[in-house]
Amino acid sequence: MLPLLLLLSTVSLDAVGVSPVTSGLPSGKWREPCSPLRTLLPSVGVHDTGLLTVAIDDIGGQEGWKLTYFWPDTTSVGHLFWNWLAVGLSPQSVADAWDFDWYTTTGGSLVILEPGPFADEEGLAEFADMSGRVRVKQHSYAWGAEPDEDYIIVDYTIVNMSGVQQDSVYVSHRTDFDVLGDHGMAMTDKSGFDSTRTLAYMWDSSATVHAGVSILSGTFHGYHTGWHIEGDSDKYSVMDLPGADPTTPSWDDWCIWLSAGPYQVPAGDSIDVVFAFLMGESLEDLQANADAAQAKWQQLSLSGSESAAPAYRPTTTFCRSAVTFGGAHRAVLTDASGRKVMQLLPGTNDVSRLPAGVYFVSQTSGVGREASSVTKLILTR
Repeated sequence: MLPLLLLLSTVSLDAVGVSPVTSGLPSGKWREPCSPLRTLLPSVGVHDTGLLTVAIDDIGGQEGWKLTYFWPDTTSVGHLFWNWLAVGLSPQSVADAWDFDWYTTTGGSLVILEPGPFADEEGLAEFADMSGRVRVKQHSYAWGAEPDEDYIIVDYTIVNMSGVQQDSVYVSHRTDFDVLGDHGMAMTDKSGFDSTRTLAYMWDSSATVHAGVSILSGTFHGYHTGWHIEGDSDKYSVMDLPGADPTTPSWDDWCIWLSAGPYQVPAGDSIDVVFAFLMGESLEDLQANADAAQAKWQQLSLSGSESAAPAYRPTTTFCRSAVTFGGAHRAVLTDASGRKVMQLLPGTNDVSRLPAGVYFVSQTSGVGREASSVTKLILTR
C-alpha cells in the first residue's frame, strides 16, 4: 500500500506557534495488518513492532480500529470490535467517528515512522470535525521489547477552534472489546474498572485474557459500560456522568466509555489527553502492563527536561530544507539532547545541511530567557 503523501519543503512559524501545515507529511512505513479486514483506506497504518498489533487511522477511529487489534501478534483473533475518539463540547455538539464527524486535515494524513525519535514506532496524524469546532493532533507510540510490548500509547492534543471559550469539554474513548474475537457471542464479555490506574478493562467469562484502556494523562471523569448510543445529547450525557458506573449493558453487549474532563478551553487553546490500549494474560498482567505504560509516559514527558523543551508534548511539525520564522523575538533550534544547533532569524533559515532527526524550536517571550513556546521539528530527507 503506497501513501499518497508529499514532502514538506518549508515550514512557517509565527510568533505564537506553528502555522497550519499546507503540504503533506513525509513518507513512512505502511503495511496491511494481519486482519480479515483487507479493504483498508490509505489513511490506515499499523503499529506492529510489539506483541500487540493495532491498526490506527487519521479520522478519529472511523476506519483503523475495527477488527484490527491482535494479541499476541501471531494470533488471528481480533480482540476489538470498535473503538473511537469522542470530543464533547456540549449536549448539542459531540464530534466522533460514529457519525463520520472527522476529516483528515490538509497535510495531516497518517504516517508511521520506524524507528521514531522516542519509540520503536511513532504515528503522527491530524484531523478535525466537519463543522470546524475541534482540531486533533494525534501522536501514537509502540515498542517491541519487554516490558512495553503489550500496549500502545495515543496522545491527543485537542484544539478549540470554535471561536468561543468552551467550559465543559470532555474527551472519551468508546471501546467495544470482544475479547475472544467471538463477535457473535459478545454477551459473554464482562467489564471492570481499576480506579488506582484509571484502567477500564474487559474479559470473557470463559478465559483469563484481559483487554483494557487507561488514561495516562488527563483528568479522569467517568467509566461506564453498556452504552450503545447514537445522538449527541445521549453521548454527552454519558461523558458527563462522573465516577465508575457498571451499568447493565444494553443490547446484551458490553462496551466501555472512559472519559476525561471537564476542561475549560479558551478559543484557540488546547488540552492534552493520553490513553493507553493494552492486553494481558490476566487482570494482574494487564495491571502490570498499565503500570509499564504509565512509567513509559512519565519517561517521555520528562525526556526534554534538560533541553529547550521542558516537557515532551510540544506541537509537532515537519520540514525538509528550510524553516521560515516570523516571530518578533528570538528563536533557537536545539537537538534532542538540548544542544544548541543554530539561532533562527526572522525570515527563511536554511537547515538543509543538518542531519535528519528531531529538533526543538524554542521561541523566547522577550523577557529574559523565558521560552514562550516550543515546537518539535522533525527534519526529513
